[in-house]
Amino acid sequence: MKVVRYVFLVPLTIAIAGFSGLRLLVVDGGSMAPLIQQGDLVITSSLGATDVGPGGIILAHRYGGAPGELLLHRVVERGAGWRITKGDANQSSDAGRVADSAVAGRLLAIIPLRSFATLSSVAAAFAGHEHIGVSISSAAGATVTVESVALSGADATGRILPGGSATWRVLLTPCRPTIGSCPLAQQLRIDASGFSPLIGGSASALARALRITTRCQDTSTVDAVWADSADIFTADWLATNAATGLLATTSSPLRCDIQVAV
Repeated sequence: MKVVRYVFLVPLTIAIAGFSGLRLLVVDGGSMAPLIQQGDLVITSSLGATDVGPGGIILAHRYGGAPGELLLHRVVERGAGWRITKGDANQSSDAGRVADSAVAGRLLAIIPLRSFATLSSVAAAFAGHEHIGVSISSAAGATVTVESVALSGADATGRILPGGSATWRVLLTPCRPTIGSCPLAQQLRIDASGFSPLIGGSASALARALRITTRCQDTSTVDAVWADSADIFTADWLATNAATGLLATTSSPLRCDIQVAV
């Protein structure tokens, strides 16, 4: 049985884009995987769109589709006033020829918003090399508890959009010398073992574009005030330099808000 996948696109109203023949669209479908994934943003231009030849990617009104239904597929054959398109993940070409009048744009850029799902993988370590994320763990003798997670600038599915952020409120209890061997000063920091794979993977551009701010409160003191402890950019982070990922240092229990902003 032949399975045909389609890339449908949902337009976003961007005033600036409208003036220059550009469109900003959200991909809904997997027919152009792995290059373009569901949830990605794409930018298209109407300028020169009908000149795109085989190998190029165009935005077109779907043949036989509903009014306003758009597809983003690759041109595989072209003739006078027409072209045939195909999704990279599809086994066969699309039905029908795409006329010049049906071409709405050519692909300019891909913004891989699917990478925002990896925000939960941005890890911090407290007195060890275990990660804090959706699951919680810590070094021996220390405890880490996520009290709440708040999203700002997310869509209905929880996907964080550009300009948005995720904030984890965590309660950190350092280990004590009576429990085992503990350093006098213990650290909350980006976990090199958890973050390094993001830097070297498909999410590299996003991983290097994050801002992480931290504020903490000493829970061992009554009426303790919140104090900013770190404001770092992952563009400056080095796996070999722990100071570039340091979020907080303490020997007392702390409640911290760790905000990761896009």
